[in-house]
Amino acid sequence: MYALTGVRSLHIGGSDETQTEQTILAATLSPVASLVGTVSLETLAALLGDAFVFLGNESGPMHLAASVGTPVIGLYGLTPPDIWGPFGVPHRIVAPRLPCQCVAPNMCKPNNPGGVYCVHRLQVEEVITAALDLSESERLKAMEAGKL
Repeated sequence: MYALTGVRSLHIGGSDETQTEQTILAATLSPVASLVGTVSLETLAALLGDAFVFLGNESGPMHLAASVGTPVIGLYGLTPPDIWGPFGVPHRIVAPRLPCQCVAPNMCKPNNPGGVYCVHRLQVEEVITAALDLSESERLKAMEAGKL
């Protein structure tokens, strides 16, 4: 994304995600800042309020981003985006076709949205397309409003 848009990434997450974040940072080629495990909810709300867009899974931070007016690219698994989608902001949804051909049959827990792995079926190309589409739409709006 950075090479195409110049938009830089800020990674957020809980303290239980720091090891995963280190793996991601080691493989990342573009400039990225990480605040995984380091910010309060109040600070997170302020950071999300200043973000150009939020890209992430259907989660508390995604809904917090929408609540402070930040456009959202929401990544969904089994949770229905028409019910749990970001409301009141421009957004794009990336979700697998359902019913899911399970990618983790020994791990998934049917009828438990927190225990399924359908989100792992999302294709990187679909996420990039949604992110570029929303970013371009927001950039054009900002230009029209004289903010860029």
